[in-house]
Amino acid sequence: MRRARAARGSNLLGVALIVAAMAVLGGLGAATFLLRPPPLDETTLCRIDAPLGAHTIVLVDSTDRLEPRHRRKLRAVLMQERARLGQYDRLTIRRLVLISDLLEHDPPSFSLYNEPANYAAWRAASPQGPPDLERVDLRVVPLDRPDHAERQAIALTEFWPSFFDAADVQTVSTDPAP
Repeated sequence: MRRARAARGSNLLGVALIVAAMAVLGGLGAATFLLRPPPLDETTLCRIDAPLGAHTIVLVDSTDRLEPRHRRKLRAVLMQERARLGQYDRLTIRRLVLISDLLEHDPPSFSLYNEPANYAAWRAASPQGPPDLERVDLRVVPLDRPDHAERQAIALTEFWPSFFDAADVQTVSTDPAP
C-alpha cells in the first residue's frame, strides 16, 4: 500500500511538472508573438500597419548665412523636436517648425528689411500667395539678427500674424526672442 501511495505521489508530481513546463512554454510562445515589433518601412523605419501618430517638418531659412550661435540653436531645436516624438513617429508634417530671422525678402521686389513692409505689400508682390497650411501646428523659432532687431520685432507683430492667418495655420507658438 505504501508503495502504491508513493507511486501515485510521484505520478502526480510528474504530471504537475509536465503541466508547469507546458504552461511556461506556452507563455513564452505567447510573449514572443505578442511582444514582436510591428512591421516597419525599411527606409523610414515608420510603422506600415497603422497610421503615423505624429508628423513634424523642420523648415530652416537658409537665405542668410547661419552663424555658429544659430547652428547651435538649430541643433537644440532639432533635439527638442526629436524628443517630442513617440516611437515610430516621423519628423515630417502636421507640425511645422520655422527657424528663421523672419526678415522675408521674396519675391525679389519685396523685403521686410525695407519700410513700410506689411502683408498687403507682400501679397501684391507675390503671385502665388501664402502656402496652404490648413491643420498644421506651427512653431516659430526666431534667429537673432542684432543689427536688425527692431525690424524683426515689427515683422513678428505686423507681418507674420497676417501671413499665418492667410495660410490658414491651425495654431502658432513663438519661442521667445534670443
